[in-house]
Amino acid sequence: MSTKNEFHKWVNQLESKDLSDIDCKLINILTDNFDIIEPLSTAGGSRAKKLVDLITSNHETASPELNLTKSEEAEAKGDNLKIDSLNIGPFRGFVSEEKFTFDKKYTFIYGPNGSGKSSFCEGLELALFGDVEEARGKRIKLADYIENADVKKSEVPKAFGKNEDKELIQIIPNSQLYRFSFFEKNRIDSFARITAETASAQKDRIATLFGLDSFNKFVDGFTENFDKYLSTNNVKEKKFSEVSVKYEQDKVNLQNLKRDLEKCNKDIKDLISEINREDVITKADIELFLKGDENKQGYLNELQKLNVEQIPENQDVKIFDEFFLFPDRVNKHIECYKKSQEALTKEASKVDYKDLYSSIISLRQHQEGQMTKCPACKTPLDKVVVNPYENASLELENFKNIIAIQSEFKSSGENIIKLFSDFKRFITTVNKDTKVNVDLGIYTNKSELNIDDLYDSVILNQLLFSDENRQLFSDQLKAIMQHIENDNKVKSEKRASKIKIEDDLKKYQNYYDKLIGINSKEEDYCEKIGEVEKRIFDFENENEKNLKEIEKEKEIISTRKKYLDSYAKLLDNLKSYRLNLPKDLAYGLADKVKEYYNIINSHDPEFELIEELILPIKSGDIIGVKFQGEEVIHDALYILSEGHIKVLGLAILLSKAVKENLGFLVYDDIVNAIDDDHRSGIAELLMGHSDFINRQHILTCHGEQFINKLEHKLGASLASKEVKRYRFVPLDMQTQRGIKISIGDPKHYLLQAKQAIEIDSRKKAASSCRQAVESIAEKLWKKISKEKNVSLSVKLRGPGGKPDLASLIDSLKKELGAIDKSTEIYLSLKELKEKYNWALLNKGTHEEDALPEFDRKDILSLYKLVTKIEGEVIKIKFTTEVVKE
Repeated sequence: MSTKNEFHKWVNQLESKDLSDIDCKLINILTDNFDIIEPLSTAGGSRAKKLVDLITSNHETASPELNLTKSEEAEAKGDNLKIDSLNIGPFRGFVSEEKFTFDKKYTFIYGPNGSGKSSFCEGLELALFGDVEEARGKRIKLADYIENADVKKSEVPKAFGKNEDKELIQIIPNSQLYRFSFFEKNRIDSFARITAETASAQKDRIATLFGLDSFNKFVDGFTENFDKYLSTNNVKEKKFSEVSVKYEQDKVNLQNLKRDLEKCNKDIKDLISEINREDVITKADIELFLKGDENKQGYLNELQKLNVEQIPENQDVKIFDEFFLFPDRVNKHIECYKKSQEALTKEASKVDYKDLYSSIISLRQHQEGQMTKCPACKTPLDKVVVNPYENASLELENFKNIIAIQSEFKSSGENIIKLFSDFKRFITTVNKDTKVNVDLGIYTNKSELNIDDLYDSVILNQLLFSDENRQLFSDQLKAIMQHIENDNKVKSEKRASKIKIEDDLKKYQNYYDKLIGINSKEEDYCEKIGEVEKRIFDFENENEKNLKEIEKEKEIISTRKKYLDSYAKLLDNLKSYRLNLPKDLAYGLADKVKEYYNIINSHDPEFELIEELILPIKSGDIIGVKFQGEEVIHDALYILSEGHIKVLGLAILLSKAVKENLGFLVYDDIVNAIDDDHRSGIAELLMGHSDFINRQHILTCHGEQFINKLEHKLGASLASKEVKRYRFVPLDMQTQRGIKISIGDPKHYLLQAKQAIEIDSRKKAASSCRQAVESIAEKLWKKISKEKNVSLSVKLRGPGGKPDLASLIDSLKKELGAIDKSTEIYLSLKELKEKYNWALLNKGTHEEDALPEFDRKDILSLYKLVTKIEGEVIKIKFTTEVVKE
């Protein structure tokens, strides 16, 4: 099977939407250079190295769109095509052109090993597939592989067939359509040999059987470590890095600074949005609005001026409540003062002694214990008439009322002074705070009032409030209070307005601070950007060539990394596709495989036949078999013998060919892969099963006996009409190198007998008739045993020998008679066993000079009788119940 074609199938099933440009480029490079890549493997990294070269040289020109290949399968028509002929040579062992015609349903090609059968099959393979798997597997160029060693040249073989209009046309090679039409000995042998010990063994067996070995090898030829070959190290950059660390850092810093500068622009936009004025749309507008210029005062300056004014606290008008009582209090204290003054005047003579007595008492208090004499006359106290100290104490007791009057007089005076002093201070404060300029006449204009002023009765009387003055005073106080309340209201309004001004001032000052901060950052960033750009410019000028090479290398490495990712992704997909191939190929074959397997093994005991077959559907699954009469599912590759595994492999291949409805089947010496015990079953299946009757069969074989079996399964009549024979001449019969062919002799004994009669070789004809009877009797025996489930009693000529023919015929005749003695087959066997006819059969097998000549008429009659018997055996159906005698 074509590895390239399977690869193209994988490509075609990929979804373009899931592929990147690099994915497509890599696939296109692989597709366009498939013939170069396929022979290479992981050995020495040959494929990986070549792929690196191809990627390097084809990256720019490779298409970023997937180049889908045409599907042979989609275009192919006439899957029931029959091969008419093959022109081959010079090719391999064919020195010159030979023509093989396949005008019969069956073409049997016989030749011993080395006679040229493989060259024939490979020629047919190349003509039909466009490739030779053996050449690809051995990594040999096809042109070298097919060249004839003697003439040093070759021609690609051509196969011809007939189209729907029965016109002869050259068959276009199509491995997809015809790949399952070939049955090779090597595939069947490999299927039986591969170990089943690994998890993927079952998968590998199916893959081998369907000819996926080369595709498996192709897929395995892709290394898992492609990064070892497609380097992503920037060597130039590494060497340059030591001197370019600062340069690289500057490039990073430059990007960061530009990002920061861009952020400043964003901050300005945000600030404009915050200010939210129609006349502020740029940074310059912000500056003009907040700070103004020589022609316009900024809003911030306006707010600052408004905010400079100091607004006093509100005057508490409640303090005036107390001064409404001021006239009454003044009058009260003046009245008290006058009254005390009058009382003191009356007691004035007494008052003079009071001070004297007080002085004596004071003196005694200061000289306690030392008072022995009178303080005035110095008379000892014990000689005076009246003790001065004791007398002073008695007299002072009498002065208490005067003292109280004096105290009241003094207190009243002080209270008057204090009232006017407090009032004066209050008025001064009011005037200062409210700028009312309160004027209450004498009550406010009296500069300083002292205690001595009170002795002046005129002044004292002026201080008294008349009823008129009291009302006037009250009205004036109320007017002052109203004025203060109005002033308070103004100050409150100013204060409230100032709070908003302060808030606005804070807000717009904050805007201005932000503007200053942004401007500062911009200046800083611009300055730094200029410095960094200059360093970068200077460095690049000095290292321009190196930097260009490094940047170019970076682009290459970036592309290589993409190729590495694509390689890993596509390899994973390819392996997944490969993993599912055997499952897809074997899908739906189990029932047919079981049927074909049981037919080939029909000679085995019934318990050896398969009741259920399970083919793998995923990696790790076994090929499961359940034998008839059992319930256990076995692993076929453990429980079956090698011979049975080969039969199973052949059954799988045949089932696939039938499912694909192929018109022709080519068997490349498969008998070499199958043991003798199963060859009769294969002949029975290929020649007798309805699935194969209408297909063309081209079979090569090194064993004459197998071809003999095939022809006898057909019968002489069909064999003479539908069998074409070729014989490859053995090497030991040739005088020079090369392949020689001849039209082969029939292998059916009756056809051989007919040829002998035609050349009047009577003994040969009789001998062939006897061989034909042996073959026919064996076929009839198997038919009776299988369909009627009866046993025959026969004689053996010796231990391990074949049954005696006469004994076998008698037993068969007996069983047929038990069924129906009127049948043609019974009557014909009875006629065959008559003395004369049987004597003719025996006579043909002996070499005795004394034996008389054969009569031609008798030989012809014998030939016709045996031919009739064969025809009856072929068509007989055992449906009648056995009649007991």
